[in-house]
Amino acid sequence: MESLKNKKYNSEVIVTFVAVIFAIMFASAILGVIFYVINYYGIKDNIATTFKGALLTWLPVAILTCSCLVFLVCLYLYAKSSKLAKKWDGEDEITIDKLEHDLFLVNAISNITVVLILLFAGLNSCVGFEAASHVASTVIGIIAIMFTIIWTTALQGRVVSLEYELKQDCYANVLDFGFYKRMFEGKDEGQKMIIYKSAYEVYKSLVWINAVAFLVANFGNRFFETGIMAVILICLSWLAETIIYFRATYKYKNKGRE
Repeated sequence: MESLKNKKYNSEVIVTFVAVIFAIMFASAILGVIFYVINYYGIKDNIATTFKGALLTWLPVAILTCSCLVFLVCLYLYAKSSKLAKKWDGEDEITIDKLEHDLFLVNAISNITVVLILLFAGLNSCVGFEAASHVASTVIGIIAIMFTIIWTTALQGRVVSLEYELKQDCYANVLDFGFYKRMFEGKDEGQKMIIYKSAYEVYKSLVWINAVAFLVANFGNRFFETGIMAVILICLSWLAETIIYFRATYKYKNKGRE
């Protein structure tokens, strides 16, 4: 009975795998035709010029505006949590759940904002000083980056301090290079299990993300001459993630035997 289940399972997996491979090949063929047409008729030069102009003109201002708006949202959530924490009697489960939810949102939003700001800053930096009129935009972009880094670091520090006051479990300074290790060691087993599952979800997702990014980078290099550096970095990042995963697996497997 078990053997029949395994055979059925293997058959379904093989069919799904073949279907996905053919779908990828079909999509790649369509993209290849589209990019060939774009390249043949010189459309890519117009796209590149328009894209660069847009980046140099509105991107730095958009970065600063978005950073300010996100800062206000996070500040509101933190201020609300801080007021609620002062009223907490130490026993009400509904209140502490609400506090943890809002503080989690502040941490999540601020961390995502930092990554996005660095992405936009990198795009703006790659375009460079194309004209004297764009110097102001570049300066605005630099101000936006510094502002974002300062407010996210300061606010995350306040969140950590407030969480420590509520739980008295573990305190760590966000400027400490061992911040995540110290915070992890201060968690209970239930919280650690959440981290374990989250980390595994990240690993599974990165396999697909790296594969798609590799294909996109290859198409970009082939049809838009973006260079091979993106392909190299994606593969190196993929390799590093794989090595870290199996190294950690081997480490904790052997540690359990001791």
